[in-house]
Amino acid sequence: MNKFSPSLILVATVLAFQGCNQNSQEMDTLRSELAASKQREAKDREERDAELALLRKELEGVKNATKAQEEARKLEEEISKRRDVEIDGAIFIVTKGAENMKLGLVEVSLFEGQEAGQRLEQVRKLLSEKATELRKQAEPLLESIQRLKPLYEAVKREYILQSESVDRAKKDLIRADVDQAKKKLRTIATQTKARWEELDDVISRYLGIYYEFPKLKDSYHDLCFFALDRPLKRVKSDADGKFKIRVPREGTYVLAARASREIGQSTEHYIWIVRLVPEALSETPQIFLSNDNLLAVETRDSTVKQLEIALEYISHEPPGRWLIDLNDP
Repeated sequence: MNKFSPSLILVATVLAFQGCNQNSQEMDTLRSELAASKQREAKDREERDAELALLRKELEGVKNATKAQEEARKLEEEISKRRDVEIDGAIFIVTKGAENMKLGLVEVSLFEGQEAGQRLEQVRKLLSEKATELRKQAEPLLESIQRLKPLYEAVKREYILQSESVDRAKKDLIRADVDQAKKKLRTIATQTKARWEELDDVISRYLGIYYEFPKLKDSYHDLCFFALDRPLKRVKSDADGKFKIRVPREGTYVLAARASREIGQSTEHYIWIVRLVPEALSETPQIFLSNDNLLAVETRDSTVKQLEIALEYISHEPPGRWLIDLNDP
């Protein structure tokens, strides 16, 4: 790699030619080349300086834009702080022994009120339709129960009366009367057992539907919670069950949380979906998620409408020991 510039090389060449007494025409040519080389070098320096000046200008522009963005971000945060409301919250459960159980590390989510309400209504409508379908399945079974139960009760009463006849015949010690009474009792017992089995089958199918309703209600609460989507903010409660969350001052919102607690061999589950109107809050807004506003407890501020899902319970006891053994002679 040559460390000397083209102009120095030409100068050296000129001196060499002078030292060797070359003719003046060659000297003029070299001088022209030397001048042209210096011009090119000067032009290159000018171009480099212009490029550097342009880069410096662009860099300064980027710095100014970044600074402006940072200032805009800080200004937006300040405006947001003045526009938002900071709410102090706490999550706890009061036990039957009046002990406060603080629930830490519980995620609390904030949702836009109108969208959350629409999603919750969709879930309620879906499960209400399911409940209606179950009722339609139960109706004919209930009609059959109402028809079969009097028939069973009638033959049961007849059986009891005939049992009393057997007892009287035994007291009279008339063998023929006892045999005849027991024969009739056996016939009635067969009829009673048949009626009971017929009724029992219908009631069993009815109760199968009846016990679907509590499951439906439990799933309703879970489905409501998981139906909420795209939270605006998320925070977590600390070890004391406390949390802070900033909420826009205008509008309506929904605050949702889900927690559980181990009690011996069982687990209790808690769900909160609470309506929040920042404008209606006090100067030092607070919100408590506790027993009073659990999803399963309907209050004035409840966001979720409770499902009206229930069926009439029908008890049905088997004949038991009072029905004779049909194999007994």
